[in-house]
Amino acid sequence: MTAIRKKLANPLAAILGYRRGLSLEAATAAAEANLARIQHDCLASLDQALGVIYQQLPKLDHAENPVQAEAIYQAANQVLALGAHCQLAALGKAAFCLCELIDRSRMRGQWSRAALETHLQALKLLRSPPANADPKTEAAIIAGLFKVIEKTSR
Repeated sequence: MTAIRKKLANPLAAILGYRRGLSLEAATAAAEANLARIQHDCLASLDQALGVIYQQLPKLDHAENPVQAEAIYQAANQVLALGAHCQLAALGKAAFCLCELIDRSRMRGQWSRAALETHLQALKLLRSPPANADPKTEAAIIAGLFKVIEKTSR
């Protein structure tokens, strides 16, 4: 009797063994080019979201309007998502702080006009930083926002 051994092809091994596609360097360059192409649209979206915050936040009072608070929260979430891509990482962090403030204010059922105004001013400041902006100053602003959140959450 003769045993015949037939080697079955492994499809995954065949795919992994075959090189195709872009090199890491070429893929990175293509991704950076794509990001540069949509930079203007991202900034426009970021400014639109900031416009919602600038318009709605001063109207949010101690008797919270849940629809208004949610609109501000969603706009801040969009700023958070776009901030780093638009080379405004500190602005994204400030938007995160605003989301955190809204969450904690909702849980407590109490709103601080001063805390909201502080976050609004920080967002305005961080949206248009000077060309020679010091990262330490931006970090201090963000740290200050976290302190405001902690103080108003007690």
